[in-house]
Amino acid sequence: KQVLKPLFARVVLQRYDLLSKSKLLVPDQFKKRNAPSRGVVIAKGPTASDEVVVGKTYIFGGHAGTWVNEQGIGSPDESTAQFFLCADEDLLCLVE
Repeated sequence: KQVLKPLFARVVLQRYDLLSKSKLLVPDQFKKRNAPSRGVVIAKGPTASDEVVVGKTYIFGGHAGTWVNEQGIGSPDESTAQFFLCADEDLLCLVE
């Protein structure tokens, strides 16, 4: 099994699964665009800010980074990508 190890001031977030709260059918293209930009930091690079804490949940800029799967391969289909790689400065806020 490969491990995603971020470099420099990058972080790896594990995606929150989308939860359905209604029976409204939403086309896939809109699910992708409106997916919550929220995840748990599972790793951070050596120069990432000390304010970024592994294990904490953050909101991040949706177009700030790259969605990848477990092998670190980028995926145009976010539904198969469980990890988000971005710079630490692209984290917008901590969710407490």
